[in-house]
Amino acid sequence: MQFQSINPYTEKFLQSYDPISFDTLKTVLNSAEVAFRNWKAINIKEKLEFLEVIRDSLVLNKEKCSNMISNEMGKVLKESESEIDKCVWLCDYYLENSKNFLIDRIIPTDSSSSYVKYEPLGIILGVMPWNFPFWQVFRFAIPSMLIGNVVVLKHAPNVIGCSILINDIFNRSGIPKNVFNNIIIENKNVEKLIASDQVRGVSFTGSDTTGKIIGGMAGKNLKPMVLELGGSDPFIVFDDAVVDDCVEGAISSRFLNSGQSCIAAKRFIIHNRVYDDFKSKIVERVEKLKVGNPLSIKSDIGPLARKDLVENINCQVSLSIDKGAKLVFRKNIPRGGFFFGPTVLENVEEGMPVFDQEVFGPILSLMRFNNTEEAISLANKSMYGLGASVWSACDLTIDRMIRSIESGMVFVNEFTKSDP
Repeated sequence: MQFQSINPYTEKFLQSYDPISFDTLKTVLNSAEVAFRNWKAINIKEKLEFLEVIRDSLVLNKEKCSNMISNEMGKVLKESESEIDKCVWLCDYYLENSKNFLIDRIIPTDSSSSYVKYEPLGIILGVMPWNFPFWQVFRFAIPSMLIGNVVVLKHAPNVIGCSILINDIFNRSGIPKNVFNNIIIENKNVEKLIASDQVRGVSFTGSDTTGKIIGGMAGKNLKPMVLELGGSDPFIVFDDAVVDDCVEGAISSRFLNSGQSCIAAKRFIIHNRVYDDFKSKIVERVEKLKVGNPLSIKSDIGPLARKDLVENINCQVSLSIDKGAKLVFRKNIPRGGFFFGPTVLENVEEGMPVFDQEVFGPILSLMRFNNTEEAISLANKSMYGLGASVWSACDLTIDRMIRSIESGMVFVNEFTKSDP
């Protein structure tokens, strides 16, 4: 079956792509295995020289890459450009720090010499998502390759054009052939790929549903894996916080990439004393968001990446309203395209889809709390634990929230962000 790329703004067909056969895939793995034996022997200084070329190529091709992102998955152009800038920043980060990261770590023991040495595994499979089609690949591939692994990229089927551009950037850098490999395969072959003795590890970013499947495949074959899955991050505002700052943070966090981000704030838990002020200012800011053509510099919000995503968001919101959530505001949207208007809901509570599930779109859900215990309870009533954001001027409150929220990371007076 062919994969098709559809522009989510125009709804027009862009390109079709044929998946490779499993026999061709085996050839790719054989070549990558040979490449690994040579690549792992190259010193870090030489690897960083290749990285510098990759970095410069990103800068030179920023316009082309940004336009591809916006055309394939609908991200507004200024955010697509920022995504490429962030990939450049990541390259700079590893150019500056890699040598220190890879230094042997001395361990004091009774032996004459004890140390931890970082060694590559071999072929690492990256199954990457469409929402940040360049950033997610660079974030995975660069450190994996610098330590001496080789990479096989299986990208999301709606951003194959992006994966081809990424492949060109890597392989035009002079990097040895088959160190970076972009493959187009059907999902039925992913399990065979993970099961292959030649694949030594798996990195997956995506939904918790798919993560369970990928994790099961890797576990069945005793493969080390890294999974970054969905999120429903709490954004908690105490009554001593600066409301205007909180509102700006909320808008940036929730509506970046049209709300299609795993680490976006999704459940806004606001102290009752500042709730009305926060709500009115949020609605005022959402009203001002420009929804439209992602290639226009005036647009703040573009379409969602696919039609089925619009249908899913609509279902989550409708069911939540049926269960008692109140529609505070919904922005009008252009005709045509896979749009969902930025929406503010209140009276949101446990048992509603917009509380219980990951909401991958421009939906801001409001709820109240009266004391710290209630805020902690609301924050932790979730199967997710990716990130959280706490806004307060009190160090004691902040310290308690950091220790009490069941989350992998807690940002203070700032919205959750990713970094290398």
